[in-house]
Amino acid sequence: MKIRLFLILFSLLVSAGGFAQMQMATEYNADSTIRATGLMDKNNMKQGNWSYYNSDGQIIQRGVFRDNMRQGPWIVYDAKGNIIMETQYENGISKGILRKYYPGHKLKVEGEIESDVRSGFWKEYYRNGKLKLSGNYRKGLKVGKWKTYYETGTMQSVALYSNDKLNGSFTKYYPVIGNKQIEMEYKDGLKYGEYKEYFENGEVKRTGLYKDDHEIGEWQEFHEDGSLKGEEKYDDNGLPTGTWTYYYPYGDIMKKISFEDGLPEGEYIENFPGNQKSVRGQYKEGQKTGIWYNYHENGKVYSFGEYVEDKKTGNWKYFDERGKLMAEGPFKDDVENGQWFFYHPNGTLKSIGYYVDGKEDGLWGHFHINHVLEIEEHWKLGKLMRTGPYITAYGDTLSSGNLKNGNGTLKKYYNNKKLKEEFTYKNGVKDGIAKSYYESGELASEGKYSENKKEGLWKFYFKNGNIASQGKYKDDEPDGLWVFFNKSGDIVDKKNYTLLRKLDEEFD
Repeated sequence: MKIRLFLILFSLLVSAGGFAQMQMATEYNADSTIRATGLMDKNNMKQGNWSYYNSDGQIIQRGVFRDNMRQGPWIVYDAKGNIIMETQYENGISKGILRKYYPGHKLKVEGEIESDVRSGFWKEYYRNGKLKLSGNYRKGLKVGKWKTYYETGTMQSVALYSNDKLNGSFTKYYPVIGNKQIEMEYKDGLKYGEYKEYFENGEVKRTGLYKDDHEIGEWQEFHEDGSLKGEEKYDDNGLPTGTWTYYYPYGDIMKKISFEDGLPEGEYIENFPGNQKSVRGQYKEGQKTGIWYNYHENGKVYSFGEYVEDKKTGNWKYFDERGKLMAEGPFKDDVENGQWFFYHPNGTLKSIGYYVDGKEDGLWGHFHINHVLEIEEHWKLGKLMRTGPYITAYGDTLSSGNLKNGNGTLKKYYNNKKLKEEFTYKNGVKDGIAKSYYESGELASEGKYSENKKEGLWKFYFKNGNIASQGKYKDDEPDGLWVFFNKSGDIVDKKNYTLLRKLDEEFD
């Protein structure tokens, strides 16, 4: 496809040596918008000043050509006319200092270019003007010492490079107080040699050896008070081996697991503080096998059932902290499959229904603690299609909404016949407005669901009608800024959940 056409306008230019004929030229894009304007000699070679434009006719590049090759300084602009880059050319090849800018002509990048590749010093900056990183390139490859910085200006890391690969010492620092977080070595881009990780207070957190990017030999983890947290062992290929043991700060065993050929093998132990049992089970060739027990912290069994090839299989039972049966039913391939029973704390039936591949299916019945039917639900592979009327524990029959074929509203009540909660359903899942109420009738919460997950703005209320807290959900998790109030309406706390998650990920 022909991407440009030339409109030639003739003019005579007078040079110091005589007359030289030049042509004013305009290049067009395929859609007839102007692409560039400048001078062209009789041999159709670009000479002198040229400007390039976007589809709106705004200049986006400007510089000089000599014999069809870019020469000297060139400037690049954004759509608002702000300079976003300045660079140098020599005979059509990038050479010299390159600078990039944020809006407002704030320096973003500064470095040296040689033969179209980075060569020499290189620096990048944050919008606030603080240095982000600095180092050197040689023929497009990182070499020597490179430093990175947090946006506050404190050091983030110092690393040595050779031919664009980490080679030598690497140190990372905590963002606020600047203490070391990690010390380690690299060899040809691979982790190699001693590794040390520290808490912010300077105490060692984790230590061991690397070889060819693999952990090898004995590794140790520590609590912040300096007490031993864990002992691990790896073979020369980086595979876990032997018995690994983890401890609470006061020395009690938290967890113990053994490995053969890199896979868990044999007894698995997990404890609450005080060496109180939490989990007991067995591994075979890396997979859970046999009967596994989970316990409450008071020593009562929470659940037990069988694993076959790492998947829950057959009948499983779940108990409360008093040892009362809460639920029982079969698993197949690690998901609920078949008829399940759920019980109230006094042992009476709470719910009964079927799962198919982990999804509710068919008729489900829910009962009050006094055996009275509360509501019947009709499910289709995890989607609630319709319900019967709602019945209080005293036998009062109330409307459960207008849910039909998976669409409509669902309502539930307190025994005093006051509305307890109401949901909007679409295609068998919660989708739309949802509200809950206090037993005395006041609004307790309001918000929206999207495909069974809380989304957008939610508000929670005190009984006096004042907001207790408000904020947004994203994918069923609190997101962004949440504000918390007392009963008088005064702000008592604020939490930025996005920032908290970011910090958790950064220091995980």
